Amino acid sequence: VSAGVRWFDIEQQVTSINAGALASLPSGVIETTMSDASERGVSPKFRLSYASNDALMYFTISKGFREGGPTGQGVPPDPETGAPAPKQFDSDALWNYEIGAKMSLWDGNLTLNGAAFYIDWDDIQTNSVRGDGHTFTVNAGAARSTGAEIEIRSLPTEGLEVYLTASYVKSVLTEDQLKPGDGLSGDRIPGVPKWTASAGFRYVQPLPRGIDGFLHVGLRHVGDSYNGFGKSTGISRRGRDKQDAYDLANVRLGLQADSWEATLFADNIGDERAVLYFNRLVGDVRINVVRPRTVGLAMKYWF
Repeated sequence: VSAGVRWFDIEQQVTSINAGALASLPSGVIETTMSDASERGVSPKFRLSYASNDALMYFTISKGFREGGPTGQGVPPDPETGAPAPKQFDSDALWNYEIGAKMSLWDGNLTLNGAAFYIDWDDIQTNSVRGDGHTFTVNAGAARSTGAEIEIRSLPTEGLEVYLTASYVKSVLTEDQLKPGDGLSGDRIPGVPKWTASAGFRYVQPLPRGIDGFLHVGLRHVGDSYNGFGKSTGISRRGRDKQDAYDLANVRLGLQADSWEATLFADNIGDERAVLYFNRLVGDVRINVVRPRTVGLAMKYWF
């Protein structure tokens, strides 16, 4: 059984110097803005665990935070409403409740790790994007994440390792965000797929002269996700900013010795154009995708 607490006291000061048309200032005019932010609090933690020769079971309750700070320096008032940009944002905090186990079976030839969690997230720090393209950090709403993850690793024969991992996460808003349409209770959190999984194997074959040959094949699945909350991404109709699920496959074939390694690799074998981020912030369409099929040779040497 362990318990502890962390106390923090944070003070920040920012000086911003702005000039030019993009800051809505006449030629030759320089504007200096000073802002500060301060905050203090505590983060407790409690852990209960039990360990045997081949298993560890645990239960954890902990609180974490991400510090706030000044924001919006040099951002002109909203051209549509005249409202000034906020000058600071507060820390956001979450409570994490987790239960899990780590087990080693068959004389260490099979490893099973699993966990389930429940997370409450308050005063979320999020980017607010205005119609004129200016972006700044604000606190908005609350969210809850629940999920589970599992990892299986096996050594069925000498030199061969097989692995499988999978996770499920349901992460949704539990409060509306600041502006109607930016995010409503029940909306999924952007950038969080419900399902992710990976599988693969690594085979190592001893060769003469102290050299090992190896082959590693890996597959990865990432479920669909959203890149924002409707209007916050420049889209008035909710649900149009969906990023589809994708699958990637990678292969490594190489030689390794005590002081060097040479690897022939092929990443994204299927040449997927998986979308990592999709937005329409300023009226156009900008899509970030994974690197296309890439084949190469990597050399390493340890001195």
